[in-house]
Amino acid sequence: MGNATREAGFEQALVGLAHAIGRAPDCHEHVLRVVSETAASALDVDRVNVWRVDESAGVLRCIHGFDRRQARHEPAPGDHLDLAAPYVASLLGSRVVHAEDVGDAQHADNCLGRYLRRYGVVATMDAPIRTADGVVGVICHEMVEGSRAWTPSERAFAASIGDHLALIHERERRTAAQANIKATAEQDATTRLPNRYCVIDWLQTLGSTTPGALSTLSVIHLQLNLAACAGDVEGILRTASDRLRRAVGANGQLGRIGNEAFLLIPRPGLEEAALAPLARTCLAAIEEGDALDVGMRCEASAGIAFARDLHVWSPETLLHHAELASRRAQRREGARLAVFDTGHVASLRLSAERENTLRQAFARQDFEVHFQPEVDLETGRCVSAEALLRWHNDGRWVPAAEFIDVIEASDLVIPVGRWVLERACQLASRWPDPSLRVRVNVSARQFDDAGLVEHVAGALQRSRIAPQRLCLEITETAVMDTVGGAAALARLRALGVGLAIDDFGTGHSSLAYLKALPIDTIKIDRSFVRALPDDPFDQAILEAVVHMARRLGLEVVAEGVEDERQRAALLALGVTRAQGFLYSAALPPESFPAFLEGRGPAPGAASFHRAAHAALTPPRT
Repeated sequence: MGNATREAGFEQALVGLAHAIGRAPDCHEHVLRVVSETAASALDVDRVNVWRVDESAGVLRCIHGFDRRQARHEPAPGDHLDLAAPYVASLLGSRVVHAEDVGDAQHADNCLGRYLRRYGVVATMDAPIRTADGVVGVICHEMVEGSRAWTPSERAFAASIGDHLALIHERERRTAAQANIKATAEQDATTRLPNRYCVIDWLQTLGSTTPGALSTLSVIHLQLNLAACAGDVEGILRTASDRLRRAVGANGQLGRIGNEAFLLIPRPGLEEAALAPLARTCLAAIEEGDALDVGMRCEASAGIAFARDLHVWSPETLLHHAELASRRAQRREGARLAVFDTGHVASLRLSAERENTLRQAFARQDFEVHFQPEVDLETGRCVSAEALLRWHNDGRWVPAAEFIDVIEASDLVIPVGRWVLERACQLASRWPDPSLRVRVNVSARQFDDAGLVEHVAGALQRSRIAPQRLCLEITETAVMDTVGGAAALARLRALGVGLAIDDFGTGHSSLAYLKALPIDTIKIDRSFVRALPDDPFDQAILEAVVHMARRLGLEVVAEGVEDERQRAALLALGVTRAQGFLYSAALPPESFPAFLEGRGPAPGAASFHRAAHAALTPPRT
């Protein structure tokens, strides 16, 4: 065969190779079969092997082999050569290696020699697979049944085969990079679960393309509570996700949709009656044993929502409904699982309307701070006052208990809380007794506000009252629910501000908080005062609390004192401070100084009770 005919055959083989590769761009194994068969036939060699650099292992690894004599492909022969070998280091262009030369002192390359002898290779013409990053592999054209001389055109063809493999390698690298980017975009880095975007995409596909899916589609929202976990939060999440994978198995698709939240999409066809047991199985898996593997116990709640309850199909709305259900379960004592119901939607709508009304009221300055006196039970003299938020609406002052839950659930909680603190300090600065203390309630959301301590310091400076005159009150439950509570309390204590636990006895682990937090006052909840002196259990509890408080150097204040019998019982138990209707309801700022100026022995309960209630509805100015 003439050189021109030979070169034309090479060109035709390369064109055919390009077409064959183009028809199956994503089938890597098929491409390697086509390349090796084309090269073996065009160069008339016995074997063709493709090798790839494996930098992590430090070897050149054979990834595909073809024996033309037996028309047999070997997808992964497993042969490898040390990257430090002279043969590998010299892969700069196509080259011929003769078996008799390998092993000479000048060409010592034992690993290559062992390979050639193992397969009876007499000579091989090798071409590097080179990309912009350097040599990434080599294709070997091997002769077993006799040696031969390689023409320049054959060497050029072999080099072209190497270039084709380099292009294929680059395409694989780009495909892998794109897949990695896609996986990163759809995968949570901590748990390796699908992230929120991927979960929403799943739901959108299920709801839009699967016939009848919306009538049976449901989701289970799993809300973790990591506020009390002092350990490795990422470790806790990884452990929880691993346990959830095992618990769910083939019963659904699992994803992470928030900092402390997972979502389970039950598999199609799962009976509705099986959803609650599945949710409880997930909760049990999260809370397995006394503690997670990383050493911290994690509590959780679950919420179930159904697509059939939506007026308009929306994956985001379905997720939101499930989250609302899980948070409702979290708030209810003893409840760990809740199902979203359409009646709750109406409640949410009313809550939103109420929030808008309160937002407008705050903007119109319809809020005011009233003060309920705290008195010395022995003398009846006022020693402190609690600042209580009131809303002037429909001609009356509405107590905070009737609307504070709406404020605390909205973004109003921070500005309203700051305003109450500022207003209470300003009014306290005008009282006739400059030593009288003012107590201000602070919610858990405020303690999570990074600017709380700075705002308290600013309010003190602007009102020019001593830090010792201000006492901040927070409930036990609020301390437990806030992440930054303990640190904020320590910084506030350093300012000189007093700290009190409100509604003491109704929260969690009361004694533990007395030991752990820098407080100076505990306020006994009215539920322990109401039945005095007739309830021996309440008496025993109060006696123990007073004894413990004295040992710890804490002040005790009783709330909800309404009659003389309660007052006498508290004094007998050692409680010397109290507030309640026996002395006064909360008074508006213009009435409170008058009360202070007339302080002395407490007036009769009935007369003062009537006077206090009359002060609740002053004329609108």
